[in-house]
Amino acid sequence: EAEITVPRDTITGFYGEALILPCTFPVDSSWDLKNTVITWQRGLDVVHSFYYSQDQHDRQNRHYVNRTSLFSQEMAGGKPACTHAPSAQTLAARRRASE
Repeated sequence: EAEITVPRDTITGFYGEALILPCTFPVDSSWDLKNTVITWQRGLDVVHSFYYSQDQHDRQNRHYVNRTSLFSQEMAGGKPACTHAPSAQTLAARRRASE
């Protein structure tokens, strides 16, 4: 079991822009992607989940479906990050406001 580091500070973004949710963990020669489990949560809601070497979209809370992606290429370096995109409702409101 590895120690995971997450930011203690609030992550701030701009309305309608994607957020990057960082995470770091130690990686050594014994690290194996097949045994890696990563889950971002907001309270009890699953924002993004990854295990069995793939994203687990069926585990996501419905509010986050098609809004998150994982920088899986960064995993071997112990620095995966999750991108959280704005909702379609936010984007639609933003388009209406700019028209």
